[in-house]
Amino acid sequence: MLFIYLSLLLLFALLFKFITSDGDFTLMSKRHVKREEIEDKVVWITGASRGIGEVLAKQLASLGAKLILSSRNEAELERVKSQLTGKHAPGEVKILPLDLASGEESLKEVAEKAESFFSGAGVDYVIHNAAYERPVSGSAVWIAKLRIVENERNVEDKKRMTDLRCENAWSQVLKSAALDVDEESLKVSNHGIRHPDDGLATFNINVLGTISLTRVLAPSMLSRGRGHFVVMSSAAGKTPTPGQAVYSASKFALNGYFHSLRSEFIALNAGDSRGYTLKYVCLDLTNWNLEGGWANCAKKQKMLVSLVKWIGLLCQKGIKVTIVCPGPIETSNGFGSTTSGNKGSSQSRLSSERCAELTIIAATHGLKEVWISDQPVLAVLYLVQYMPTVGYWLMDKIGGNRLAAAAQKGNTYSLSLLFGKKKAA
Repeated sequence: MLFIYLSLLLLFALLFKFITSDGDFTLMSKRHVKREEIEDKVVWITGASRGIGEVLAKQLASLGAKLILSSRNEAELERVKSQLTGKHAPGEVKILPLDLASGEESLKEVAEKAESFFSGAGVDYVIHNAAYERPVSGSAVWIAKLRIVENERNVEDKKRMTDLRCENAWSQVLKSAALDVDEESLKVSNHGIRHPDDGLATFNINVLGTISLTRVLAPSMLSRGRGHFVVMSSAAGKTPTPGQAVYSASKFALNGYFHSLRSEFIALNAGDSRGYTLKYVCLDLTNWNLEGGWANCAKKQKMLVSLVKWIGLLCQKGIKVTIVCPGPIETSNGFGSTTSGNKGSSQSRLSSERCAELTIIAATHGLKEVWISDQPVLAVLYLVQYMPTVGYWLMDKIGGNRLAAAAQKGNTYSLSLLFGKKKAA
């Protein structure tokens, strides 16, 4: 009987821990940042001009990191830099303007500049934080354009719309059904204005640009035998996300690429970037012949030395990949980086400060994938991962209700959606 009581007590304790948790169990078990993994390391943050990127910059600066800040808005980067404090901040913080949609050649030049900073020390961490919000239906696009134009009195000012104004307009756009996302809306830039070279903007930024930057930077990391890609993905890349189909698709693509890349890095870390090849692992030591001394088996000596070096290289840190999947996050400009929403809604969001803290904990402990969110999103992530039939049934139940709640500017993360109640703000 005592065993039953203790088991029930343990079960209730675990349930309470889960309900009150804001991250997956593995992440929660790593209680603190490993400062030694960050201090004096070169950390390059994309999308650092606001939101989670800005908060990450502040926390990493306080931990003694050498920072490189990137986004398209250089003025905002300078603002962020001026607010940083730490061992190498703000004086040594580098500003590096970056447009992920500029093409691989341009990204290669930017990556070379990043590698040249801090006396050519090279980049230790890349935090892929830059992201583009989901496309919306054509009618909603014109609403967004109208809101932007209404806020501008001067014609010249309209041509110089700041990113912040555009993002504020986009943050007020309703979630749209998957079939409502037409070709026109896919070709809208993040300024709400269509340009000929802005096709599939969500995938250009969230997927293709991020992959291209990784490709041009990875060779330098491999040559040094160290480096860490921290990918700010989304819960939308792990579960169905009604109203954000294209954005969700881009995050699923990002997760698939970087999980595959991590597996490939295991071979690349021990590959011929340092002259050590996998063939020496197949060396047959059972028939080792030492007759005549070491002088007569120089070839086998060489193979054995190579084997030892290869094993040593495998034991080094090598290239790591950490994928971070946050749920709804409250950022400094009033909307989440992973799921945008309306300021007027009553939905609960995790603070960007807590999200950044958990992200750094995950990176410094070398975790492969982490989930960061309050309930009920965290529970949905577990259901879809470990009980997919139940998880997908649940998402099918709330899909239409979530769109309706968004149309009413209500809580799109409420449990009441399961019962068809659209809670208005």
